[in-house]
Amino acid sequence: MGGIIIEDLVKAYEYYENGDYDNSINLCLDLYQKNYKLDKILPLLIYSHLSKGEFYNIVEYFEKYVRLNLNEIEIDMFLEESFSILDGLDLNDFVLNLNKAEFLINFEKYSEAIIYLDKIIIDKPDNTQVLNLKGFALIKLGQYEKAYDIFNKVISIDEINYNGWKFKAQILFINNYDLKAMDAFSKVLSINNNDIFIWREYISSCIFSKEYKKAINEINNALKIFPNNLDLLIDLFELYIYLEEYDNGKRVADKIADNYPDVVDGYLDGENDILNENIIHFILESKPLVKEDSFDKFIFEDFSLEEPIESQDLNQKEVDDIISKVFDSLDDDNNLKIFFKNNKQ
Repeated sequence: MGGIIIEDLVKAYEYYENGDYDNSINLCLDLYQKNYKLDKILPLLIYSHLSKGEFYNIVEYFEKYVRLNLNEIEIDMFLEESFSILDGLDLNDFVLNLNKAEFLINFEKYSEAIIYLDKIIIDKPDNTQVLNLKGFALIKLGQYEKAYDIFNKVISIDEINYNGWKFKAQILFINNYDLKAMDAFSKVLSINNNDIFIWREYISSCIFSKEYKKAINEINNALKIFPNNLDLLIDLFELYIYLEEYDNGKRVADKIADNYPDVVDGYLDGENDILNENIIHFILESKPLVKEDSFDKFIFEDFSLEEPIESQDLNQKEVDDIISKVFDSLDDDNNLKIFFKNNKQ
C-alpha cells in the first residue's frame, strides 16, 4: 500500500512537471484525503492550481501549509517556485506584487513583503488594502510609529476603514494611550462589532482609563452579541469584585456555574485553569476568597516592572509573542486576563 502511495506522489510530480495540472491535482487530492506527507502534497496542489490561475482554490491548502513545521530551506524553495509560477502568469504589476507580498507576509517575511508593497504604492499611493498590509508588516517589525502614520493615512482616505481603525486602536493600546485607544476601539466597533477580541481590548482600555462603570456597560453590551460568553463573564466578575460589588459578583459567578458546569467541575478536578479560586469560592461560599484590597496588586492598577525590561530574562521571540497576542486577534479557549496590566505591557 505504501509503495502505491509513493508511486502516486511521483506520478503527481511528473504530471505537474509536464503541465498536466488536472491529473496532478486529482492524484494529490486522493493523497491529501489520506493525510499523506502534507509537506509534499500541499505545495504540489498549490503549484498546480496556481499554474492554472486558480487563486481561490489554493486558500485552504495554503493556510494548512503555512502552519506546518517548515524549515527556512523548505519555505524559500516554496516561495521560489510560487514566484516563478506567478511571473509566468499574465498578471498586471499590481496583482503580481500584491500576491508576492501576501505570500511573504504569511511566512513572516515582513521586510521582503514591504519591498513589493512599496512597488505598488509608487503607482497607487492611496490604495488602502496595500497600505493596511504595509502597516501590519511594520507592526510585526516593531516599527509602530511608521505603522501608526500609515493607518492614519488609511483613515484619512476612508473614514470607516475597519482595519485602519483597528490597528490604530491597538497601537495606541499597546503604547498605553488608553483614553485615545478607548475612543478608537469605540469607532472600530461602530464599523463592525463581531470581533470579541476587539470588544475585550475596548473594555480593557476603559478599565485602564479608570472608566469602570463604562467598562461594565460595555461588557453587558458585548454579552448581548455573545450571550453568556465565558471570557466576558469572567471579565465582568473580576471587575465587580474589584469595585467591591459582591452581590453582582455572586450573580455573575452563579451564571458561570449554571452555563458552564463542566468547566467548573474540570477546574475542581484540576483538569483546566480557565477559572480561578475566587470565582469558585463565590460559587460555593458566596464571598471572596481573598482580602478585598488584594486585587489592587494585580488588576486595573498601573503595572510597573521591578527591573528594566532590557535586564529581564526575555529574548526577542518572547517579547514578539506577547505583542502578537494583541495584534493577531486570535481566539483562545482560555480567558486572556485582559484586565491585567502586565499582560498588556
